[in-house]
Amino acid sequence: MTEQETGTAVATREEARAIELLSDDEMRRTYRIAESLYMSGAWKLKNAEQAFAKMVVGRDLGLSPAQSMQGIHIVEGGIQMHYAQIGQFIRAREGYDYRAGWLKEDTVLDLDGREPTEQEKAQIVEGRPFVVAVYHDEEEVTDLRKIVGAFVEILVGGERRGISRFTMEDARAANLVKEDKRAAWNTSPRNMLLARAMSNAAKWFVPEVFGGMPVYVDGEIPERKSITAAVGDGGDEGTGIDLGPKVEAIIARAEALDHRGLSNRGAIELAVGKRAPGVVNEWLGRAKAELDRFEGEKLQQAQEGNAEPTTAVEEEPVPEPEEEVTAEPVEDDPQARLDEHLAAENGQEEPS
Repeated sequence: MTEQETGTAVATREEARAIELLSDDEMRRTYRIAESLYMSGAWKLKNAEQAFAKMVVGRDLGLSPAQSMQGIHIVEGGIQMHYAQIGQFIRAREGYDYRAGWLKEDTVLDLDGREPTEQEKAQIVEGRPFVVAVYHDEEEVTDLRKIVGAFVEILVGGERRGISRFTMEDARAANLVKEDKRAAWNTSPRNMLLARAMSNAAKWFVPEVFGGMPVYVDGEIPERKSITAAVGDGGDEGTGIDLGPKVEAIIARAEALDHRGLSNRGAIELAVGKRAPGVVNEWLGRAKAELDRFEGEKLQQAQEGNAEPTTAVEEEPVPEPEEEVTAEPVEDDPQARLDEHLAAENGQEEPS
């Protein structure tokens, strides 16, 4: 059975590339690059291991370190990337292509010489709009009809493999459209619709492009809420723990000073999450003292002639909260109390 008959794009033996494990030397080189990228501060990374993980995934997909850092996001163990990069992967494979377009509302139905269906007749009578498909490469500049969805048509060997569409109705059904007017589904709905249509098209019709690994677009994988997130902050009520403005102020100040320890939210969650108020207040005092010391050192470096104060290379530790200590009760000795009383009555000094 030929590839054309099965409709499956199977790579030939010459095109197949076996994915080999990293050698020890390559692993060391990759990790050194990951450390440099982490220390650069160009990406929001908690540690060098995050950069290393991105680069390993990118290596298996044929990406450079820079492409991996910029285009790959690992969320809850899943791979996310920009929809344009997914499209690039599709078109980079020989014989593969796609066409994208919009679904728009129109008050006029183009029957093309045929009789309208009963549903179409009802829509005409009720004055409800129709939905028409417009390919991107056929869209007129002056076409300002309302966009209600996007679609991506996958082509393999010049023939259609399938069409993926995603509409605003789909987005509302998935609870993606929030009341917040600043949310992406409200500010950039066309981008979000096209992204979801592209993601589904890759997973549904050409999974071989990514070696069978499901790849998602930014924001498609729901992230677990951090335990330090405020209650009701962008999610369901009652999820998360509000550590209060004082802890948030410490984190914000640490980020401004580039203090790697006290800006590490994960470490702070472990240090003060669900702790008693007394323990948290003790931690706050020592954290403030540490930031005062750190800021003083940076100012001193600047005054000594450094145009740009250097930051510590090693990660500063997060102060550990001290456990509350309960004083041990003193054992009551009746004989000792009697001796003290008699000595006081006789005007004698308390025995040593």
